[in-house]
Amino acid sequence: MKKTTIYIACLLVLVSTGCDKTVLEFPENGGVDPTLVNANLTLAIDPKIEPYEPTERSKASEADLHDVRWIVEVFRDEIGGEPVERRVLGCEQAADGYHTIRTSLALHAARYHVVAWMDYVDDGSTADKYYHVNSLSSISVPEAGNYIGDEDHKDTYVAQQEIDLRAYRDRWNETVDATVTLQRPMAKIEFITTDIDKFLDKLAARRTKAGDIAENLLTKNPDLSTIRVRVEYAGYFPSGFNAYTNKPNDARTGMSFGCSMRPLSDKEAHLASDYIFVNGSESAVKVNLSIRDGEGNLLNEIGDIDVPIVRGKLTTIRDEFLTRDYAPGIGINPEFDGEIDIVIPD
Repeated sequence: MKKTTIYIACLLVLVSTGCDKTVLEFPENGGVDPTLVNANLTLAIDPKIEPYEPTERSKASEADLHDVRWIVEVFRDEIGGEPVERRVLGCEQAADGYHTIRTSLALHAARYHVVAWMDYVDDGSTADKYYHVNSLSSISVPEAGNYIGDEDHKDTYVAQQEIDLRAYRDRWNETVDATVTLQRPMAKIEFITTDIDKFLDKLAARRTKAGDIAENLLTKNPDLSTIRVRVEYAGYFPSGFNAYTNKPNDARTGMSFGCSMRPLSDKEAHLASDYIFVNGSESAVKVNLSIRDGEGNLLNEIGDIDVPIVRGKLTTIRDEFLTRDYAPGIGINPEFDGEIDIVIPD
């Protein structure tokens, strides 16, 4: 009798152990774990953001040369270390500027943080163009000497968002939809000169005096697009960004770029523009401008321009940059009597 009892007890233990093993067993050889949650992510630009109006140059010659790149990193519990998922995705630009893309992730039922970044790259590519992205904690502009400015496609967007899947821990084959909304981490600045008519009058008066200005500007219909603008940032310029913290994380000196003036009307012309990372909600940069003709002759020079910048907004600085005489070292601050417009979207 004793022997029989021991045998039955051992048999019950074996049966119980076998049941436990069946419950805890995970799929092998590529099987699908039914406890994984299928998270459908929609990455989208905040619909409340007003797209910056592109220049005619961008509309005409660059619209078909760029794709939209999305980089997504997913962390379990806290942001940092190795992500459990990293995706690099590409899509065509949306006609209205409100780009969006969808991707699906198979995740265990836990708490996650999604970090997302959007920028523009060459058509058909996801390789770096305007920003070097080693990881979303290490995003940087090109080094001094290779810096790119006056480019509408430097616009960027970023987001950090928590997705909590712990409520699905005891459920199988669940699907969750989530939208990650991206915001601009940068400010845009633009310089516009308002004295094209005065400048043309001055050129007409100088047609008999050659030697100190390019001959193509002394014709009756001068090509103003040959005028070159040089933008130099004085002091430290925010050159790196950490999307994990949503803050700039590096600064460099000696940053500058050149571009061509583009007439907008009989009186106004676009001189230069740029996108700049902003620490917090607002900051400022100091800019030196020089304007030369196509042969390198100096037309005007303006130094120490203090430009206020606000994250996600456009600062437009208008003045008679071609014809006005500026006192050395004064520039806009404190004697500037031109106009600074910070365009705030509705």
